[in-house]
Amino acid sequence: MIHLGILLHCYQPWWQSREVMERVSDECYRPLFRLINSQAQKYLTINAQWALIEQLEKRGIDDVMSLMKKALTDDKIEFVSTAAYHPILPLISSEMAERQIKCDSEMKEERGIKPNSKGFYLPELAYDPALIPTLKKFDVAWTLTDDTPFVAQFRSVPFDRIVALGGLGVFLRSGLWSNLIAWGKIGWRDFENWFPAEIHRWTSGKESYVILAMDTETFGHHHKKLLSDFLKPLLEAFGNNEREGVKIEPLGDIFRASPKVSGYVPPGSWATTPDDFFTGDYFPLWSSPRNRLHGVMWEISNLAVSCLDKKLRHDLEILKCQTSCQFWWVAGGRRRVELAMKDISHALIEICQRSVGNLAKEQTARRLHRDLVDLSGG
Repeated sequence: MIHLGILLHCYQPWWQSREVMERVSDECYRPLFRLINSQAQKYLTINAQWALIEQLEKRGIDDVMSLMKKALTDDKIEFVSTAAYHPILPLISSEMAERQIKCDSEMKEERGIKPNSKGFYLPELAYDPALIPTLKKFDVAWTLTDDTPFVAQFRSVPFDRIVALGGLGVFLRSGLWSNLIAWGKIGWRDFENWFPAEIHRWTSGKESYVILAMDTETFGHHHKKLLSDFLKPLLEAFGNNEREGVKIEPLGDIFRASPKVSGYVPPGSWATTPDDFFTGDYFPLWSSPRNRLHGVMWEISNLAVSCLDKKLRHDLEILKCQTSCQFWWVAGGRRRVELAMKDISHALIEICQRSVGNLAKEQTARRLHRDLVDLSGG
């Protein structure tokens, strides 16, 4: 039997426009959660960042919130914890990682959205063993990252056991199969025929599991027909029917049923290539030594964090300054500085407003802004 775990990641940046929020809701969130609520039992593992919930609330998209809460109340989804504003957790301090996680948990729980799992979604699947003590503080039992760094170091991945370190299990997402779906490179019929055969061949027919993880918006928004023409028949075929020896199960169920083996999972993300890994550039889209813009942007983000008001339960405006998107927009061949500036401008404004009378911080902020303008070409 192939136990197939599927994690879908729901996220929009905190500054997303009403137009885009409405379009994503129409094309993806509404039909997805209606599909989930129509299922006889729980199949999918879902993550939804506080940044998304905040946007749904701000834009008055209450029906999507209701559909999500109904899926939770009716036990139709496994819902995991995460960090509020989609930071790359290995790249921020443990104190700020804890603040991001606590904020996400408390803000969602106040709105009736509470995890029913001990799983944790790492934004961008950005993992580092140094995160384990932080995650264990929140009673996390398992998380996941991409299999590419693990394969680069160890040549193969386990299919019948879960690697654990410090009491934390780490699933390895199949980058191959996840990306074929996420990039629209495989249709349902080809997947239905190819996936079971290839996995049975790889495992010699042994009891095994495979983990798929991708953006929820893949289905219906990024690819218009993938929800109706891929995800729906996938659930029908590999849900209760267990066709071709494949059964879809929440990741938590797979975790509880699988033996654990002590071992090491190297750092990386779902964007880390083997070349990145071997050069020590573990998080290339967010903090690459080859990207001078990243260096200046992190200085701005960290300067904003130094202005954190610790008297507030959650200093939301400063937590927003750690979002991953700003770095992503100027990496991997993208040069969308105007989109990165949505986060950077917010950080600079917060620094200036909170540093009145602090000449050193004001001067540093101005210098960093000049450096950013110079590096980005104006």
